[in-house]
Amino acid sequence: MSTPRSPIILLVAMAENRAIGKDNKIPWHIPEEVAHFKRTTMGHTLIMGRKTYDSIGRPLPGRTNIVITSQADLAIPGCRMAASLHEAIEIGRTLAKKIFIIGGGDIFRQSMVLADSIYLSVIHRNVEGDVFFPDFSEREFVKTSCQYIEASEPYTFEIYERPDALKIAKES
Repeated sequence: MSTPRSPIILLVAMAENRAIGKDNKIPWHIPEEVAHFKRTTMGHTLIMGRKTYDSIGRPLPGRTNIVITSQADLAIPGCRMAASLHEAIEIGRTLAKKIFIIGGGDIFRQSMVLADSIYLSVIHRNVEGDVFFPDFSEREFVKTSCQYIEASEPYTFEIYERPDALKIAKES
C-alpha cells in the first residue's frame, strides 16, 4: 500500500498588478493576512528561495523550513537546505505533510507545473514591485473558493485547484 502524496500548494499574497515584492520586502502589512498565513501553514512544510528566507530573517516556528540555495556551503540553523526545487520537494515528501511553496518569484515560476493548488490572497490595489507572481491558466487551475476578507486592508482569498484529470496526468 502506498503512502499518500503530500500536496504541493503555492501560497502567495499579491497586489492586483501581480506584485509580490519590492526591494526584498512585502510591499504591504496586513496583520490579518499574516495571521491567516500562520494558521494555514502551522505544522506543515515551507519551501522558499534563499532571498525569501532573507526577507523573513528567521525560520518560521512550528513548521519545517526548507531553503533552496545554490550556495552549497550555506547552513541556516533551524532550516533544511536544498540545492533545487525538486530536492526541496523530495525532502518535504519524507515528512508526509502539506508542502507550501512561499516564494519568491523564480521558485513560484518553477513550481507552477508541480502545484496541486494555489492559495492566493489578492490585495485590492496596485503596488510598485520588482517581483511578480506568474500568470496561470484557468485551464490548468479551477477557482474553487473565493472569500472577501474584512481586514485592516480588505483582501480576497482565493483557492485554485488543479482538476483531477490534470493531477493524474501530472503524476504519471
